[in-house]
Amino acid sequence: MRASKKISIHNLELDKYRKANIAQPASALQCWLTAICRAQDEVKSLTEVVKIDPILQKFYDIDPGFAQFIERHGKVSLMPELLKAYKRWEMDIISEKLDEEYRNAEIETRIAKGKTEERISLAKNMLLEREPIEKVAKYTGLALEEIKLFSG
Repeated sequence: MRASKKISIHNLELDKYRKANIAQPASALQCWLTAICRAQDEVKSLTEVVKIDPILQKFYDIDPGFAQFIERHGKVSLMPELLKAYKRWEMDIISEKLDEEYRNAEIETRIAKGKTEERISLAKNMLLEREPIEKVAKYTGLALEEIKLFSG
C-alpha cells in the first residue's frame, strides 16, 4: 500500500518470509526482510549482517533509507530502556502463545472427556436393553474390559 509518493506500508510476517527460503534477495523489500531475519536468526546486529552479505552491502550503498535504518537501528538497539521494553514485549507474546496452547489443550481434553462419557452412557443404555457386550463394544468403541467394569 502506498501511504504517499515516498512511503510504502507493508504488513509482513517474518515467519512466512523465512519459510519462503529466498536464497538471494532480488527486490528492495526482500533486502529489508533478509537483513531483519538474518539478524534475528543469527543473533547479530543488522550492521554485521549487512557487512557480511555483498547483496545487502550493495543495497546499503544505493538505498539511503535502508542505510539510515541500519544506522539508527544500531543506535536504538543499544538503549537499555528499549531493550527492556522489547524483552517485556517478547515475554508477553510468549506468555500469550502459552496461554492459547493451554486453552486449546484444555478444550481438547474436555471434548475428549465428553465423548468418552457419551460412549459410556450409550454402552450403559445398550446393556440395559440386554445387548451382548461384544455388540456394545463394537458400537461404542469401548474396550470389553471397560464395559465389564460398569456392567457389573
